[in-house]
Amino acid sequence: MYGHGSEDLCHISFPIGIHPAGQVWARSAHPYKVGMAWIGAGNAMPSEAQLDLIATLKPTVFMGMSSFALHLATLAEARGIDLVQSSVRKIVCSAETLSDAKREKIGRQWGAEVFDVFGMSEAGLMGAENSAHDGIHIWTDLFFVEVVDPATGKPVPAGEVGTFCVTPLWTNHATPFLRWNSGDLVSFIPQSAGSGRFAELFPMIKHANRTTGFFKIRGVNVNHAEFEDHMFRNSQVTDFQAVLVTDPNTSLETLRIRIETARGSSAVTVCATLAETVKRTFEITPLVEALEHGVLAKEFEKSVKAQRFVDQRI
Repeated sequence: MYGHGSEDLCHISFPIGIHPAGQVWARSAHPYKVGMAWIGAGNAMPSEAQLDLIATLKPTVFMGMSSFALHLATLAEARGIDLVQSSVRKIVCSAETLSDAKREKIGRQWGAEVFDVFGMSEAGLMGAENSAHDGIHIWTDLFFVEVVDPATGKPVPAGEVGTFCVTPLWTNHATPFLRWNSGDLVSFIPQSAGSGRFAELFPMIKHANRTTGFFKIRGVNVNHAEFEDHMFRNSQVTDFQAVLVTDPNTSLETLRIRIETARGSSAVTVCATLAETVKRTFEITPLVEALEHGVLAKEFEKSVKAQRFVDQRI
């Protein structure tokens, strides 16, 4: 799907252990003679060491969760490393929703083409993008898939958004799932604009990016994905964390946004501008705090997935 071959070396930052993700990538690459560096997730191999390995081994492909790709980019900037100048030219993400804004930010920070992959624990690795990036091809010889109306369970027309239901035909024999409601809201696309045997053989799904959570503050519902997109589209913000807190003096709920700003930018100006755009877009007046470079990276490294939304209200 991505054109990887014997000239490529892949840096795998998916977990390598009881979870199959890293094993799947490494072992499936062997028949194609693709080099594989079995690095593992950030909680197993420290992020700074991963940056050192990228500089030393010079991989052409990075494979990992999108949040970790962003995390490494933020850490690299804090260390004065320009990943655009690195050897990595393709990035393969999975396990998290990859919005357009997140894809653009990763591509901009790494100077690389970003591909998305889709799978779930209830079925396995189900599909991937081609170079047209117009949807996820689903291996329909292995999985019977339906896009249905969430209220009636009946199929919706191609191109319309519905709930993604999956019946594995080949995997999960021990715990079979019939018409498993994945919770993903997607549209079904019969044909890709891309070329090649995968594009011609397999239909696609396209995520509606409406499966992630919400937080509600002062009566306003804010979608995590929409807020994340808003932050990632701001080129002056390299990383962020949204923290919901309760003011001990007034008992009022407050949104505190902790950010790291791009080098050379004015932190005061970025904070003021961000506070204004968040208020205008989400009708919430936040408190914006600029942090030293690398602070969020160190905090996020403690978990496999970056905790960008934290509720500390009392």
